[in-house]
Amino acid sequence: MQRPRFNDATLQEINADFHIHGPRSIGVSKNMNLPHMVHGAHQKGLQLVATGDCFQPDWLKHLKENLVPVAGGGAGGGFVHGDVHFILQTEVEDAESVHQVILFPGFDVLEAIKRRFKPASTNIDHEWGGRPRVNLSPEEIVEIVVDEGGMVGPAHAFTPFKSVFRQGKFDSLKAAYGGQARNVHFLELGLSANTDYADRIGELHRLTFMTNSDAHAPSPVSLGREFNTFLAEAPTFEEVELAITRKDGRRFTRNVGFDPRMGKYNVLFCKACRRRVLVEPAAGGTGVANLLGGDKYDAEFVHHPVASDADYMNYIRKVSAGKVTCVACAKDGKRSRIMLGVSDRVRLLADRPEGEHPPHRADYVTIVSLVEMLRVAMRIGSSGSKALEKLYDACVERFGTEIDLLLAADLKTADVSSLQEQARKYPGLFKTLFDIIGAFRRGEVAFKPGGGGTFGELVFEG
Repeated sequence: MQRPRFNDATLQEINADFHIHGPRSIGVSKNMNLPHMVHGAHQKGLQLVATGDCFQPDWLKHLKENLVPVAGGGAGGGFVHGDVHFILQTEVEDAESVHQVILFPGFDVLEAIKRRFKPASTNIDHEWGGRPRVNLSPEEIVEIVVDEGGMVGPAHAFTPFKSVFRQGKFDSLKAAYGGQARNVHFLELGLSANTDYADRIGELHRLTFMTNSDAHAPSPVSLGREFNTFLAEAPTFEEVELAITRKDGRRFTRNVGFDPRMGKYNVLFCKACRRRVLVEPAAGGTGVANLLGGDKYDAEFVHHPVASDADYMNYIRKVSAGKVTCVACAKDGKRSRIMLGVSDRVRLLADRPEGEHPPHRADYVTIVSLVEMLRVAMRIGSSGSKALEKLYDACVERFGTEIDLLLAADLKTADVSSLQEQARKYPGLFKTLFDIIGAFRRGEVAFKPGGGGTFGELVFEG
């Protein structure tokens, strides 16, 4: 596969993942290193990848020794390893337990910001402090980052944990960032939200939205599972900054990400047992079923009937106030609160109608990783199957990249004869796979919704 060549003559579309984690963060794969990141970027079709967690001393030293500066290398420049471009990035947790994504133009700016953060952090130099706690307010974080020349915005902005808009935290950017809200130019949607969700909040219309993987491993099910496409001359910090602020023709043209129902926190859930709460129309469209039958539950779900949208809004307001407990836990003699999912939190914050977007908003393209599609097409339970891994590699080799196959390939004329040997144990695999991809492209897919830390699942009965 021929790799893109970047020059200063024309603007071109660049696929990028701006938020991942490095190997010195807790819960991150030991394979999260530059060579594996490059390999994963090749398979996915990404030209620009974040370094992840670059404050951590050992990882920072490794990055300095192995990233090659390009386009000047200093302020506004970029870095490359192999033939994949990198942007310096980290995630920090502030004094409000809100996670922030920070992008740096170069090592000098990174180290200047780190020096100013260090007095407020006990783990910024810790062996496993890849995502450090910095005991400064969101406003102070932004002020320091912008003053030194970086960019910053809220990570996974709506998730129930560690996000700016989570239940019981901030209701607006102004409340979170004070006078520095004007210097926040991007917001990361997170796996349980999309553009339709976020644009129901009017103050967010001025921002550029990001869809990033927050990857903890370089595997194809993680790295690039959400990504962005932006229009620029080159994959450098300077060009990224111009694209985020929409200057000189640079801009984000596409956000590629999950259907929110696939995210881990889309619907209501119990904080203790993690059952997902499905709010469903009451039988006969009245409130009688709610009064007589109440909530039902099974091993995975609590089913809560409502008579109308007004009934639903009243219910989630009670959840937001901490006044709803889990009926399943109550049967076991426990008392545990129901928590808002992302979809419900957005409804409480919404001040704009569904489908209203600013003119600059990038297209949102819904997708699920090829690994998940293959798992469903193969009718197997595990995405870690060796057979699946071999089929994934064969598909990528045949179609160039995962992005090419999922978003661009002509499925009607695709020749898969070279793949039949690997697929011989799975009759009809490629017909099913192409049917799934086609259904995604048409927006005709169904999901078992995610919540309480459990990813949603693709449902396909074709």
